[in-house]
Amino acid sequence: MSLDISEVFKPVIVYRTIFELVNNRRLQVEKHFDKKVNYCLLNEEGRKIFIEAFEQRLESVFVHPRLKRKVSYRTAIKLDCYKLIKYILEDKEFVPFSLKESV
Repeated sequence: MSLDISEVFKPVIVYRTIFELVNNRRLQVEKHFDKKVNYCLLNEEGRKIFIEAFEQRLESVFVHPRLKRKVSYRTAIKLDCYKLIKYILEDKEFVPFSLKESV
């Protein structure tokens, strides 16, 4: 079930964070990836940069399409978890989060 939640938020949190770091050259292959494993893994400095940016993204706010108010991505994840609980316990329909969601 955690994968159900993570898949929905991966594009808006993880991918956007990665693209922002790469496009702004805050993460660079030569500096932040481990040469020993064919540049497939971030080194310690690269992990620190990514985790810091990831945490900032979780705390950033946006106008929730359904609630019509500002919430953080962290709060949006919690709200989806609550919807999943309602689905399991009360058989309520589970509609995953979408930034393009309409009322």
